[in-house]
Amino acid sequence: MRLAKLALVPLVMLIAACGNGAETADTTADSCTSFFQNQTTLVREVTAGMGGSTRAEWDTRVSAIVMAIETAGRNSTNRDVKKRVTAVAATVPADALDLAVSRSAAEQFNTASVAAARACNAAGVEGTIAEFPAVP
Repeated sequence: MRLAKLALVPLVMLIAACGNGAETADTTADSCTSFFQNQTTLVREVTAGMGGSTRAEWDTRVSAIVMAIETAGRNSTNRDVKKRVTAVAATVPADALDLAVSRSAAEQFNTASVAAARACNAAGVEGTIAEFPAVP
């Protein structure tokens, strides 16, 4: 009889854990808002160039912005938003200044950004993005 009581304890604990009602919060709005903000900041930063900063300071700022975009994508609970926002971060070349001078780099980034914005819009989150001008 004692063994039967001990065997029920783990089963009861398992059932209680499964039925605790905890659900994952929808993070899509936060992810999309962060994406929209950081995407436009990145375009502005690259378009403005280094200004009075050293290359190392500028690279550090740009890397932090790209990481914020990637994190926004990874943190989304919406699969399409996750996929499309992380794809934007993946299109940023090792030298982000290429976005301002390379037609193909700018087009890839712009296309990925539009797709991510559409995914956010489809998820009910409105926002605007910035695009790099077409390089001749």
